[in-house]
Amino acid sequence: MINILIVEDEIILRQGFRQSLDFAKLGCQICGEARNGREGLELIQQLHPDIVFTDLKMPVMDGLEMLRLSKEQEQYEAVILTGYGEFSYAKEAISLQVAEYLLKPFNRKELETVLTKLIFRVRNKQNSASVLPESVRELMILPETCSNYVQSAAEWIQQNYAQRITDEDVAKQLKVSADYLNRLFRKETGWTLHRYLNRYRIAQACIRILKGSDKIYEIAEQVGFSDYKYFFQVFTKLVGVSPTQAKKVLLSCNLQEKIQ
Repeated sequence: MINILIVEDEIILRQGFRQSLDFAKLGCQICGEARNGREGLELIQQLHPDIVFTDLKMPVMDGLEMLRLSKEQEQYEAVILTGYGEFSYAKEAISLQVAEYLLKPFNRKELETVLTKLIFRVRNKQNSASVLPESVRELMILPETCSNYVQSAAEWIQQNYAQRITDEDVAKQLKVSADYLNRLFRKETGWTLHRYLNRYRIAQACIRILKGSDKIYEIAEQVGFSDYKYFFQVFTKLVGVSPTQAKKVLLSCNLQEKIQ
C-alpha cells in the first residue's frame, strides 16, 4: 500500500482531499495529516510516506522549508498545492525535486491524474528492488510462520529503520517487555531485534546504491548508521563484499536488466 501525507493548514481542504477519491481502489492510503510544515516534517520523519501533498504558505513553517529539511533524507514524491497568485513562488521548488503542482481549487479528475502518475512512479522505484541479488532480498524477509508479535515488530522496524532505534523502542510499540520480545523474535527468526534492524538497513542501503545517485557515506546516514566504519563492517559481513564493490555489481546488474 502506497502511503500519502497531506500537509495543509485549512481543515476544509484536508477533509475535501480525503473525500475526493477512493484511495484504497488506487492502491494507496492517507497515512497522516499535518496543519503546518513543522508538523509535516515530524510526520515525514516518523511515517516515511511515499507521496507528500503540501501547501506552500502555512503558519510555523512553510511548505518549501519543510521540503528543504526533509527531501535529502526521505525518498518521497512531492506535490505542491498552490493558488494562482503563488505560482511564481512555487517555481522555487524545482530545485527541491517537486514532482507535480496542483492549482487550488483542484477537482477530482485533476487530483486523480496527478496521483495515478505518482503511484506509477513510486511502484517503479519499489520494483527496482527486484534486481537485487537473492541474498540481499533475503535480508528483509521473515519466515512465513512468524507470530503476529514478531511480524508487527518487523513492520515497525521497517517503518522506522532510518531513526535511532533500541529494542525498548520496538517493545514499547507492542506493549511488551524488550526481553520477552527479543526472545520471541530470536526463537522465530534466528535473529535478535538489533540483528534484523541491521539486516533491513543494509538491504535498504543496497536499494539506494542501485539508484546510483548518492555517495556511500550519505546512504549510510540515510539508513540509520551514524558511524560509517560500523556501517562498512556490517555491510561487508552481510552482503559479502564492501559497499564500494557492491555498488559496481548492483549497477552492472541493473544495466543488464534494462538492456534485456
